[in-house]
Amino acid sequence: MKKRVTLQDIADKLNISKVSVSKAINNQPGISEDLRKKILSLAYESGYIKTNANHHIRSNNFAFIVQQKFFIRNENFYTVIYYHLNELCTADGKNLLLFVVNPDDTENGVFTQLNKNTVDGFFIGGEINESYLHMLNNMGIPMVFIDFFNPHVNKDCVLIDNFNISFYVTSYLFYKGHRKIGFVGNQFSTANVLDRFYGYRKALNTYNLEYREEWLLNNYNQETGLHTLDIELPKEMPTAFVCHCDMSAYFFIQKLNSLNIRVPEDVSIISFDNTMLAQSCTPPLTSVDINKKEFASMAYDLLNNRIRHPQNEVRRTYLNTKIYERESVKSII
Repeated sequence: MKKRVTLQDIADKLNISKVSVSKAINNQPGISEDLRKKILSLAYESGYIKTNANHHIRSNNFAFIVQQKFFIRNENFYTVIYYHLNELCTADGKNLLLFVVNPDDTENGVFTQLNKNTVDGFFIGGEINESYLHMLNNMGIPMVFIDFFNPHVNKDCVLIDNFNISFYVTSYLFYKGHRKIGFVGNQFSTANVLDRFYGYRKALNTYNLEYREEWLLNNYNQETGLHTLDIELPKEMPTAFVCHCDMSAYFFIQKLNSLNIRVPEDVSIISFDNTMLAQSCTPPLTSVDINKKEFASMAYDLLNNRIRHPQNEVRRTYLNTKIYERESVKSII
């Protein structure tokens, strides 16, 4: 039977005191951050397990934390990422705990639960309350941001290059002959939507196309996370719209249908995410494919690498994307 690794074993290997090892393991002050990282890295690699009920190394538990409006009330983007992360954890003999939070409990109930459920690392799916991020960061547990980054909490993250992808998407419509192009989405809802909006604006400027405020439509409620049919269309419609996600495109098409405006015969639509909704929508959506399985795999590798090598530089990794052409865009050349 393999001998259990102790605090003294770790101290002996690093030629330091047992007290210093204890301070690192229990996230206590009194040692340098460099030494703390070395101790935690060796503890993980050695398979050290602390039996104290408050915290332990190598618990084989990860946690996935996501806002309710992104996970339950919206399309299945983060749900699919969670599914693939859970598969990876299961294959490695790990458990993936799920915490779906909303603005009312991000600073109390869930945080208490996370203290009770010992975890080796966090996956954060989508943007979340910054004060909550700081509380998680203060726990000293590795975490990876999925689909966002935060300049004030500098952590490993997996991202989409939303700005350049949106430029490419708008260019796609331009080369299909469209010269009047609108945008559907609340550009202030998340950094991702804002980047997509600016990518769209860059394309308009590049091709000397007109930008009109009335062609910027919003069918998303930021507070509830729900999309709506209650939007007013401009008197003069563009020939095409860039929608910030598949769900937005789906609701927008329903609105157009209610006014006997046909897609793509009268208006072309292109969107992002390539969820199941893009395939089941009528007509099927031309959409930017974001490979959720690859998203999960990259995040999983980042977190495991961070646990093994806490001293490494923070990494920002970008996922490749491509357009899946279906039936919602018409060439008018």
